Amino acid sequence: MSIQSQLSAALSDSREQWRNNARLRYGIYAILAIMWFYGILMLRDAVSVKREAWLAAESRIGRSKVLANSGDWTSRAGEAKAALNDFESLLWKEGSLGLAQAAVQESINRNLAAGGLISRQVKVVVSDTPLSPDMPEVVAIRARVLVDFRPAAVNAWLAAMARDVSEKKPAMIVESLSVRGAPSPTADIELVAYALKPESTAPANSNGGAANEPSSGASK
Repeated sequence: MSIQSQLSAALSDSREQWRNNARLRYGIYAILAIMWFYGILMLRDAVSVKREAWLAAESRIGRSKVLANSGDWTSRAGEAKAALNDFESLLWKEGSLGLAQAAVQESINRNLAAGGLISRQVKVVVSDTPLSPDMPEVVAIRARVLVDFRPAAVNAWLAAMARDVSEKKPAMIVESLSVRGAPSPTADIELVAYALKPESTAPANSNGGAANEPSSGASK
């Protein structure tokens, strides 16, 4: 019997077992459900870690501002400068908010393609309001990404974004992640990046923000 005949016979036998063996079908369904649930847990843990890192950086900046108003500023100047430099390294500085928006979208699309992820939608918009009254020159760029949910690929993509933060590159932070739909689940991911207005050189040197230029979301 040839190899092709053996493979054909094995395939036919497997199909027959699948049709006739309910326990086999339920067992495979259970395994797939466990893998899917485990993937969601891993992704949620990754999102939590990245968000905590971002909040820690914001907390450092807040502490530095308090220290700047105290008599101990001289001894704390090094820490304040390091925190500010860390924050500035995450900002997108592209010459205009429109260019920053385009750069964020290009980065998302490039990383999705590199990770082999199939995107259903990529929408990027620039916020109309500044990050905070203390930082009127910094605005948020928000993105909503819908991709076919494959835990390993999505995890790798999130890890690549986390490396940008750790390597002090212009970064995107995961704000939320949810998975829905069956039998082909979709990951709905909301990201935020922060851009410096073109008239500003650094958060510490700005005297106030100007009105944002018009921008609209782009869909892939």
